[in-house]
Amino acid sequence: MNSWDDKNFVAAIEKSGRRKILIAGLLDGKPVLPCPTVQAIHDGYEIYVVEDCCGDVSQLAHDNAMKRVIQAGAKPVTSLSTMLEWQRDWAHKGTYDA
Repeated sequence: MNSWDDKNFVAAIEKSGRRKILIAGLLDGKPVLPCPTVQAIHDGYEIYVVEDCCGDVSQLAHDNAMKRVIQAGAKPVTSLSTMLEWQRDWAHKGTYDA
């Protein structure tokens, strides 16, 4: 369940050459979201957690998972803020339709 324990997953991330990772999890309780997030931060990656694309069995479980990843250094974002940051300006027609 901890994707960072999968050598193929980590190899694919490393192959991309990117140091910033956007992450979300269907269940954000351990080990789905916090474990790979904390490990990736430890390995030098900058992690952004899309908070409104994560959930858990209770609001308390979600809140605690978010607290844990933020304590570790992850940056919480929302799906809308992420999309708007990528688009930057609606005049950029090359990415507007996507």
